[in-house]
Amino acid sequence: MMVNRLWARYLGRGLVEPVDDWDDSPKARDAALLDALSRELMAHGYDLKHVARLILNSRAYQAKAEVGGWPARRRMSAEQVLDS
Repeated sequence: MMVNRLWARYLGRGLVEPVDDWDDSPKARDAALLDALSRELMAHGYDLKHVARLILNSRAYQAKAEVGGWPARRRMSAEQVLDS
């Protein structure tokens, strides 16, 4: 679940949607990726910084998000509004 939350935080949408929907069998958009990141999290002693680094250095995160020639915009989260 933590890997899914990190993915959603950085990419705007989780591998399992809604992010906290872990009923009987979650249907991930990319189950292999979710499993690989989960194994990385466990192998590195549940170090969230390590997994965040993997996500932030991935091609998925590095890709440009443009809609019609304009960068895609997202609303700020409550924490971002509070911090600003």
